[in-house]
Amino acid sequence: MNQVLDALYINIKSGIQLSIFRRLNLEAFRVTLDQIVLLILLNILADFSHDYLTNLPNPSFNPNAIPGEGFSILMLMFACYVISLLFFQQEAMLSLSVVILSVCFSLTLVWGLVNWQLTHVPEDSSVIEWVNGTYFIWVFTVLFLTLRTIAGGISRNVVLAFLVLLVIWLVPVEYYASGHSYWNVQEEESQEADDPYAAYEALDVEGLYYAQPRLLTQTLQLLQPGQRGKKDVFFLGVGAWAFQDVFLKETLYAKDLFEQRFGSQNRSLVLINHLSTYKTLPLATSHNLKMALQYIGANMNVDEDLLILYMTSHGSKDHSLSVNFWPLDLNDISPDMLQQYLDEAGIQWRVIMISACYSGGFIEPLKTPYSAIASAAAHDRQSFGCSNTSEFTYFGEALLKDQLQEVYSFPLAFSGATRAIGERETSENLTASHPQLFIGSEMNMYLNEFSDYLERKSQIKIASGS
Repeated sequence: MNQVLDALYINIKSGIQLSIFRRLNLEAFRVTLDQIVLLILLNILADFSHDYLTNLPNPSFNPNAIPGEGFSILMLMFACYVISLLFFQQEAMLSLSVVILSVCFSLTLVWGLVNWQLTHVPEDSSVIEWVNGTYFIWVFTVLFLTLRTIAGGISRNVVLAFLVLLVIWLVPVEYYASGHSYWNVQEEESQEADDPYAAYEALDVEGLYYAQPRLLTQTLQLLQPGQRGKKDVFFLGVGAWAFQDVFLKETLYAKDLFEQRFGSQNRSLVLINHLSTYKTLPLATSHNLKMALQYIGANMNVDEDLLILYMTSHGSKDHSLSVNFWPLDLNDISPDMLQQYLDEAGIQWRVIMISACYSGGFIEPLKTPYSAIASAAAHDRQSFGCSNTSEFTYFGEALLKDQLQEVYSFPLAFSGATRAIGERETSENLTASHPQLFIGSEMNMYLNEFSDYLERKSQIKIASGS
């Protein structure tokens, strides 16, 4: 046993000397099968230990590192076999394995020290790149000198053997097995904070359901009824998908737009599914939509007042508007449902805008002589812009932000928006969404009179300087 340990000590010592560019020959190593096994175990222990120390004070064991270590050892042995077979004598495989494993122990110790030091350096620091680059240049140099030791000098075979070592061992291990540490930092709080669903999982679903009647009633009671003899505007915004902020932002923007430019102040409300608003605003559910429309219908002069309904969410191929606030189980809104809600509420004059994929499927069921219906896409097309980083969908940006901020005519605004959306989709190589517009015969005259009235009002306001 003492002879085995003495031989291991000699191999480790010679490996360290090679790693600092000492010129040695093969007689400086003790080559036996026992030494291969011990050196493999020693290298595993070195990896295991420096991973543990690097990830203090809360190391968490990672069993996925074991297959990676096994793959590295297997490919090293295979590389040694191929190199010995092609460039040296076949018996040299044993010597080559012992020398490389002896050197690897030094390389592993230095890598552990480098990693430990780099934990104190900011991740975006260029120092990390310089240190890592220097380390890998050193590793390649040491391995080349190791092959020189086996060959007894530099030759063409040494260069070719080094290339084989790269191709069979170093490159595959770096590609398939790097990055797997035996120990990782255990950061339960950080993982919970990074979990996008953690806040949703913490929702009191039952409490949220029971809070809806109170929130909806409080919101509806703030609406003022229509005034007889005046065309008042009621606005209802629906942002129905909780997981992407764009629907929240677009709905609130639409509310502000129609209050400021189209006179819906004190007659506007929104139904929104979002973590930031669920305690203060009623949810965008099919039931809340139905109740809101019934309340508006009961408080407007249905023969003269106008409802502007703006709905934004994802859409499905069956032409339903997606309603989602997981873990709540909510019903999607179909065209037939919306048509039924509007009819039951007795709302006659309707401008309906739907920003969703396949939203053109809403137009046919909602058609009346007293309706205007705009969709972000044809019944068989997708619309775009539904990302968490966007302020608007493509349809919302073109229609609300770019057009209705400048003109009062809905047909004119839709025409300009459709043109802008088409140009944008072409420039981004997207399949055209083909926004759709229907305006009933009676609604066409209503909108012309209404936009003329708003235009005159605006000009008077500008002339008066107010």
